[in-house]
Amino acid sequence: MNRDTDVEGSPGGRNFEELIFILTTRCNQRCGFCCEPPGDPDMSSGDAERWLDIVADRGVPWVDFSGGEPLLHPDVGSLLGHARDRGLGITLSTNGLIVGRFRERLKGLVDQCNTSVHGIAATHDETVGVRGSYDAVIGAISSFADSGTVVHVTVVV
Repeated sequence: MNRDTDVEGSPGGRNFEELIFILTTRCNQRCGFCCEPPGDPDMSSGDAERWLDIVADRGVPWVDFSGGEPLLHPDVGSLLGHARDRGLGITLSTNGLIVGRFRERLKGLVDQCNTSVHGIAATHDETVGVRGSYDAVIGAISSFADSGTVVHVTVVV
């Protein structure tokens, strides 16, 4: 979120429904089409908490933790908890590769998961540059769906 952005309302006087927090541009995949070039520093946890407070105080109902890969941020679990404590709906936009490591920490914190599948297993893995990524994302989708989390999957045809 741009520090200079006024979150009180969007063009036309309508309030924002969701704001995207890019916690980090770091990623554990190597997608050639990525629009988030790595190199920017991670958002500090203090800044993220302050922004979450502003967003919640202004009545924005949803935040999307995104990136790069948001699960690479060192304090992602506590930031998700802070957003939950502030009553925000939480979307996690993840490539799914390391969701398994966070399964217990994510329980009860994520309302919606956004992820992508870039074709069948070999095509997906080649597209993202990581062997085993297809199996990881399918596992993440299953895990979130089994826990009752809404899952949005972008599929390349």
